[in-house]
Amino acid sequence: MIKNFFYWLFTSLSAILVLYLSLQLVHYYDAKFRPAAIISPAEITVYVSGSVARPGVYKLSSGSHIVDAINAAGGLSSNADVSSINFTDPVADLMQIVVYEPKNPPSP
Repeated sequence: MIKNFFYWLFTSLSAILVLYLSLQLVHYYDAKFRPAAIISPAEITVYVSGSVARPGVYKLSSGSHIVDAINAAGGLSSNADVSSINFTDPVADLMQIVVYEPKNPPSP
């Protein structure tokens, strides 16, 4: 009877120890391999060219849109073709924005 008691005591303590060590191992690897936070830059740089008042490189705040980049370049010129521009598209760092002129300009 006492032999049986020690057998169950040893088995129970072994199971508890294995469970404890397993949880410690999971906690160790979870903390070690957690992905790093992605940090977006506070300022982005864009190049605006084509039919704008002042083509060039501009610094904008993160989260800006194409309309902000065009406004930074002094706005559109009078002969700009805006049919292919989505002014609400977000801009990304090191993006180039080209504002084209119409292929068939209107006759005077």
